[in-house]
Amino acid sequence: MPGAPRRDVFEPAVVGIYHCYNRCSQRAFLCGLDPVTGQDFSHRKQWLRGRLKELAAAMAVDVLDYAILDSHFHVVLRNRPDLVEGWSDEEVVRRWWLVSPDRRDENGEPAEINNIELRSKLADKEEVAEHRSRLSDISWLMRMACQPIARRANRESKVTGRFFAHRFGCERILDMAGLLACSMYVDLNLVRAGIADSPEDSEYTSAFDRIRGRVATASRP
Repeated sequence: MPGAPRRDVFEPAVVGIYHCYNRCSQRAFLCGLDPVTGQDFSHRKQWLRGRLKELAAAMAVDVLDYAILDSHFHVVLRNRPDLVEGWSDEEVVRRWWLVSPDRRDENGEPAEINNIELRSKLADKEEVAEHRSRLSDISWLMRMACQPIARRANRESKVTGRFFAHRFGCERILDMAGLLACSMYVDLNLVRAGIADSPEDSEYTSAFDRIRGRVATASRP
């Protein structure tokens, strides 16, 4: 059965919290140890975690929780259209450049936008308005997270075609009880799947990151 139209789930002009998820093509283990080929692609989980961190820093979308498994991933996102509306046009241009740069440096990172490029982009008011809207759009965050990972993985494997099976799934979380239940589901996903014994062992999850962060803080003099 096809999913509900995105417009019936996501309200871009209203702050909301959403559970989003996507699965690798044909349920393959494209981000872990493939039991058929014996190839281990677990390093791709770090690619995706790093990309989510980059996008959360540049966009007006908070990544509240995440879990990356061998064949799929979950994220809990909060869009912040209230924040992006307060940004100047220049900040919008600079932030979108970080999300989708026209140029990259020798390390593959977004190159510094120069004054000519900045003035040119600021002069196109329609484009600035479009990018302002995209910066708080969960669909754009998921798109800008999945597409680079898919291209990079295909280059690594020397293949073409779909890496993710279809468009991402999305469910709106309506209240605090729903948020708590969803966060527990995401944080304990690896435990439930039998991949980890506890949240402390659940690498590539927000629960693992929080626990590590608290341990590090507690150990400081």
